[in-house]
Amino acid sequence: KMFNAGTEFQRDGSQFDVLFQDGSRYLIGEMPAYVMHTPGHTPACMTHVIGDAIFVGDTLFMPDGGTARADFPGGDAAQLYQSIQKILALDDAMRIFVCHDYGPDGRSIAWQTTVAEERAKNIHIGNAQITFIRTPLRPRDIKPDVSQVRDHMARMQVPPLDQNIEKLAGIEIKDASTGFVSMTPQQSVQRPGGFVQGAIMTLIGEMSAQTFAEYHLKKPCVVSGIDVRYLIGGRTGPLTTKANWIGPPDRGSIQVTLFDEGHDVISCTFLAQVEPC
Repeated sequence: KMFNAGTEFQRDGSQFDVLFQDGSRYLIGEMPAYVMHTPGHTPACMTHVIGDAIFVGDTLFMPDGGTARADFPGGDAAQLYQSIQKILALDDAMRIFVCHDYGPDGRSIAWQTTVAEERAKNIHIGNAQITFIRTPLRPRDIKPDVSQVRDHMARMQVPPLDQNIEKLAGIEIKDASTGFVSMTPQQSVQRPGGFVQGAIMTLIGEMSAQTFAEYHLKKPCVVSGIDVRYLIGGRTGPLTTKANWIGPPDRGSIQVTLFDEGHDVISCTFLAQVEPC
């Protein structure tokens, strides 16, 4: 139901002639090929290495297009990072064929690059895993210097315990029926460059899921679990959210999408589990 597949769709793979595993080898005529499991965009993503060509599906785009999104059901930015490292460990001269291209800044559509070019020029890779997962890395975005972050955090004043964190952060519930929560980031919750702290983003996701659930279930609820899927997108704000049920409401599963109005992009997705109090 999560993937909107009809009941007639078999989920055991029985409708396919062959199911590949990581490391599976096969022939196309006399040309040898093998498979690498490269999850992250989805759990089932595979990369096919055929001769000197690598078919990466949605895992990688052209260098100026970055990498795949990781907010689909089962997607995982950390897994995506590890999968990309497997691809980049192949020979520099090997050709990479991408599945999509969006022609950033109006350039002509392209479909072929190389391992060396991706490693050197891809706008989303070449950083530590935690940076890949959490930091916006897009053209014209400025990546804060780590030393500036430390200095900024050292200067921040800890707010009094009796101060309302929602008011301090600038968070406001706009429409409980859709889980619409808005935030105009205040300086107290910003890092250098204007990026909102990850803990505050999680708070927004929890508030959206809880208010959405309480409105529709007509009873007090608590968020018992939340899984944060960070994307490569800005989070300088203003930030807004929208919530939707995943499956029937009695399952208590909610997807919350956080949108960065300032960058006009989806910044991250929350998968929340709620329970009546």
